[in-house]
Amino acid sequence: MKNLNRWFATVAFVGMSAMAPAFSQIQTTLRADVPFDFVVHGKTMPAGEYTISEAGDRAVVVVRHTGGNEAAAVITIWTSTGKIAEDSKLVFRLGANDHYFLTKIQTAGYELGHEVPLTSAQREALASTPVVFASVKAVRQ
Repeated sequence: MKNLNRWFATVAFVGMSAMAPAFSQIQTTLRADVPFDFVVHGKTMPAGEYTISEAGDRAVVVVRHTGGNEAAAVITIWTSTGKIAEDSKLVFRLGANDHYFLTKIQTAGYELGHEVPLTSAQREALASTPVVFASVKAVRQ
């Protein structure tokens, strides 16, 4: 059984490693109008228009407020939705005191997207709240 698990893990790792270079050739910039304040990687961002772009090895995402000086860079985790996304969108999780946390970034036409990891303090704060998501449509630039 251990050998079977090890073999499966190796095959999965090789498969994901093969997909990452092909997907990393695509660099996407999205634009979205977020109607509420939100938190990304511990930094509170005001409501407004944002550009979301991949940087470096494409696992790093930069969220930049176009009407101000606010910006945040976060290392994301590639995630698969299991199907090709029809729309580009930002997904937020609603926490206590009406705080929204950016949790996912999906680009139209791709199955892979970015999952924004939450800090341990954010996970703890969300543990006691009901699961409520909000999504904001984004467009490619």
